[in-house]
Amino acid sequence: MDDSIGAARVKSGAELLDAMNPEWFIKVSPQGLQMSNPCQCVVGQLYETYNLGLAALGVDRYLEREIDYGFDSHVGTASLTVHWQREIEARLAAAAPPVFSSEPQRTE
Repeated sequence: MDDSIGAARVKSGAELLDAMNPEWFIKVSPQGLQMSNPCQCVVGQLYETYNLGLAALGVDRYLEREIDYGFDSHVGTASLTVHWQREIEARLAAAAPPVFSSEPQRTE
């Protein structure tokens, strides 16, 4: 799968998850993510199983819409895993509160 296509599909999936489950990225373990495993993929981690998740999200598996959202590709799941990990890690970093130093600022 073309890398830019995978990234675009993951972005579409993330936008769907934002609408349906706004804090989804906090609930998914990027380290344990395996897009080839229906229980360890993004949808499986959020909804217990892949099929339950697709139903909850209103994604029609028989029309293969899960491919459009980067939930499955039938090929290139390793690439999808990396794209989802990047998406999750970026969102976690953006959501993290700022870190303040307890050390006084030095002015020179």
